[in-house]
Amino acid sequence: MYKVVLIADNHFIKDNDNFYVNGTYTQQYLKRFTSNFDLVTVIGRTRNVTDQDDVSKLRLSGGERVDFLELPDFNGVKNYIKIKSRLKKQMLDNLKTCDAVFVRMPCILTTLAFECAKKLSLPVMIDVGADPNTIYRSSKTTIFELIISKYMQKVCQKNCMTANGVSYVTKKVLQEKYPCKALVLGESEVYFTAAISNADISEDFYTNSRVYSELIKKELKLLHISNNICSNSGKGHIEAIEVLKGLVNNDINCSLTFVGGGQGIDEIKAIAHASGVGDRIHFTGRIADRGEYKSIIMSHDIFIFPSHSEGLPRVLLETMATGMVCVSSNVDGIPEILEADNIFNYSDTAGMTKRIIELIHDVESMNNISVQNIKVAREYSNTNLKKVYDLYYAKVRKLIDVNRIKVN
Repeated sequence: MYKVVLIADNHFIKDNDNFYVNGTYTQQYLKRFTSNFDLVTVIGRTRNVTDQDDVSKLRLSGGERVDFLELPDFNGVKNYIKIKSRLKKQMLDNLKTCDAVFVRMPCILTTLAFECAKKLSLPVMIDVGADPNTIYRSSKTTIFELIISKYMQKVCQKNCMTANGVSYVTKKVLQEKYPCKALVLGESEVYFTAAISNADISEDFYTNSRVYSELIKKELKLLHISNNICSNSGKGHIEAIEVLKGLVNNDINCSLTFVGGGQGIDEIKAIAHASGVGDRIHFTGRIADRGEYKSIIMSHDIFIFPSHSEGLPRVLLETMATGMVCVSSNVDGIPEILEADNIFNYSDTAGMTKRIIELIHDVESMNNISVQNIKVAREYSNTNLKKVYDLYYAKVRKLIDVNRIKVN
């Protein structure tokens, strides 16, 4: 019997006995763990559903052999400090009956999770999903955000060198910034590593390559996807609007669709109208249904993603899986999956605009890119990722067995 705990960075919404999430820890994602371990406990910030919540727009979490330890749904460092002792007690009580702890980084609960695991002599596995030095910064970085970023960067560097297992969503980028003991000294039964994307792409999501035609010059449909829409989120919404405006100024008939929810939609609408392109922008809200989500992607031509910070973005791999041409920022792991011609500094909206104009006047290149994007995205299919994480989790089970022998 193997019981593991996952320290989640997501916020969960509870509706009766169901848990919903707008992020990584979906029911499908958790099957990675239940296919390798007998019992899985998710520890995460949780609140009850309200009249303002539409859970149909969120994805179901939990599943068979998954339970939850519900932490208070706090936000920010100040609120964390106020209830840290309470959180620690809850965490310690739960970890006493588990065999190993999985921690996603960066996450505000990271340090506390390490403290509890160390006190109980439990092995710890880290999933490095993004660069802490950039992920905590908004598009207008404050001094406080800069301090938090630098602190979390050091925390991640230290924890990667002490954790037993460290998985990275990238193949090289985050490994070079946050090396673990297995990378520095070599793997052993106690220290090991892997590159495991958090993508969730089933076989039926993939399509044949697209056939772009000259008609794209008559009506170009751009797409942007993120969990939350906010002018200050760093996901590139304002930059995407600037690209749209640049295309319009070059007499390109085009539109832009934003997929995602959050409190910032009205703010983005105001910015779009002030830029003179408000009537060309559409908002879908959050989309939980995978069929509807895929249909939205298939009905657009180019994915524009000027994000300021990423690990290896799932949305980029998902659009690539449908053969869509993508123009993106060059942050973190993105250069591992997109060719150099189609990635730019996130502030280089003029460069992105110019590239899109080049592409729509060269549909042969777009068709070649479509073929290549599907090929790259297939490396991150659920089928291929399962081969990687099964090997990694087998090492975790072996470590648990070794620890049990030592205790006995």
